[in-house]
Amino acid sequence: MSSEVRVNVLAFRRHALAGPRRAPATPARHSHYTYYTELSKKEILRHARALQSRLESGLESVDVLGSVDLLAGAGDGDEAERTRLAIQTIVRSNKSEQALRALREVATDFGGLRVALDEFAARRSVKGVRGIEQIAQQMGVPDRVHDTNDRHDTNDRHEGCGTCAQDDASGWDDPLDSPLQRAMDGTALWFALIAAYGSLNRLKSVSRCFKMARKAGSWRGTDSDVRLTNTFLHALHTDIKAVFVRARQMMDDGTVLDTTSFNVLLKACMKEGDTKRAKMVLAWMQEQRVRPDGISYSTLIKTFSYSNNFDGVLYVYDLMDINGFEMTDDVRGNLLIACGVACQHDTALMIWRDRVKESSGGSGGDRSIKKPIPMSLYESMMISCNQASQGDRSLEVLDEIKERGLVPSVKAYNLALAACRAQPGKRARPLDLINAVNIFSEMKVRGLDVDGYTYGQLFEIAAEASQGPIASWLKSSMETDNVRPNVVINTSLMKALIRSGMVEEAIAIFQKMIFGPSTSKPTGATYRTLAKELREQGFVREALKIYTAMRKANFAPNNIEFQKLISAAAETAFSQKDSLLQAEVADLCRVTSLSILDLHGTSRYEARAAVLCVLGMIASEYRASSRQPSPLTIIVGRGEHSPSEPVLPGVVRKCLDELQVRPIDDERLDGFEELQPLAMSEGRIVISGRTLHNWLGGGAECT
Repeated sequence: MSSEVRVNVLAFRRHALAGPRRAPATPARHSHYTYYTELSKKEILRHARALQSRLESGLESVDVLGSVDLLAGAGDGDEAERTRLAIQTIVRSNKSEQALRALREVATDFGGLRVALDEFAARRSVKGVRGIEQIAQQMGVPDRVHDTNDRHDTNDRHEGCGTCAQDDASGWDDPLDSPLQRAMDGTALWFALIAAYGSLNRLKSVSRCFKMARKAGSWRGTDSDVRLTNTFLHALHTDIKAVFVRARQMMDDGTVLDTTSFNVLLKACMKEGDTKRAKMVLAWMQEQRVRPDGISYSTLIKTFSYSNNFDGVLYVYDLMDINGFEMTDDVRGNLLIACGVACQHDTALMIWRDRVKESSGGSGGDRSIKKPIPMSLYESMMISCNQASQGDRSLEVLDEIKERGLVPSVKAYNLALAACRAQPGKRARPLDLINAVNIFSEMKVRGLDVDGYTYGQLFEIAAEASQGPIASWLKSSMETDNVRPNVVINTSLMKALIRSGMVEEAIAIFQKMIFGPSTSKPTGATYRTLAKELREQGFVREALKIYTAMRKANFAPNNIEFQKLISAAAETAFSQKDSLLQAEVADLCRVTSLSILDLHGTSRYEARAAVLCVLGMIASEYRASSRQPSPLTIIVGRGEHSPSEPVLPGVVRKCLDELQVRPIDDERLDGFEELQPLAMSEGRIVISGRTLHNWLGGGAECT
């Protein structure tokens, strides 16, 4: 750090934290400093927050000194608030290395480090988090006295202790030279470090910080430490094996675990779809006499649902009744969604009707008490209906919301729009588009904030109905609402336009995406979708350009789409006698000669396209020169350089028969024949020049 930087940072520490009446002298190059020194504390903080908003939006870049001096002139006031805002501004407005250099001077306590640590974790900066840990090591406050009753003090060993045995095996209790184990004046920074490393998936760092927390006396496994225990387990939950091993060791050592601890284990099971371990957690909870709560049952339902185990979902449903758990609306919503995933619509209806009775006071217990249905539960029921391909029933739920005098949320309307889309195995109905437009109009009348998901669903419905003009009208409405389309929305819009023949408008949107912001730049899926839609609508030349652009953009090819595309292009070029399109197909099919066509390594689509391409190019040359073509040899067997490729004589013969490329009876030997396999070749088809000449003179014009 330069001397000028150090002087100004130290000035901030001396004046901003002490609340001076006069601001320290600063270089004239910080133009905003003299302005802020004349403002009140309230105005200073308001301007600081505005500056942070600009930084987050990428509209302004502020150096370290500017960030510090901005708050140095606050005068007297809340020094903690000024310090917090200064540290946040420093981290957000500088690169990690620059911010860490400034923080070594500005952050005077562990509270300041905690603020900076949260900012680095939000930015997912591993370098920043490690830098905060190093700063804490260098601060080195006096050693903390260990409790003599600490079961895992650095000098104590316990026979039969699972945690000590694990530490011996993993090196957890190796001597520490790091001052960090002595530097903690509380557990707040431990919470932050463990959580930050966990969010960054740095599990070794998580274990190291937990080890040092134990040695510093900040964790003993008692009731008061259960929050840190849960933080540690949650940081490890991405590694299901590690978190289960540590949880089992903690239980064996008598560590206090609560419902949240076991919910962390269930969350790990949910992410992995591990139903066996989920049942193990239930057994552990019973062993520890810990009762499951709503989160426990919801996570269990999701675990079995994600594993496509609906019997397990019903097991959880029965378990709640056995344990006397009164089902909450959150649990009921997850249960409804699980029924929809399993296409068990009848079960979902049974659960839903029971809840409707409760809302009317018609269920068991005190019938005079009515429990209104929350909007989130209506939304869960609509999700269940959509997943079970019951779109009409989902629209009925929307009507029920309005009948009860409630205003549907934007999410409920979006789910209704999703219900208007064609159900699996069914064609789109004209009524679906009408319902979707009516729902959209109702949202506009109610003054709801229409979002990108709304327009994405509308574009998909317009595409299914091949209504490009409606999609174009919706695009204008989206621009009026100032909704910025992402790549998914633009892809749906282009699909709707292409299916209505509005190719030029779709291509214009695509070109704007290429040069637009990163959130709307086309992906590989966008290229493939556009090429497929153009091919299916007969715009083969445009489809080829899109596919070629995709390959130039280094996106992975789609072999099936490529094969279908060049096959369609070859058919179009041959039937329309388009020499330019034939040249493009020849380049894609790697056709380099009009006398030899090697089909090794090609599929049936590519083989047919290559044959059509070569014959079309021979016909073009014949029309230009009227000379008899040279013989054409088509290699269709398994050759020396491709021992495992398919044999394609049947595909080629069928193509030639369709084109009426047949030998003349009295010249069969000189015409079209299949030779005996030659050395290192299983077969080839040879068409003589005379046969090609006769085909071009007679049959070519009628094909």
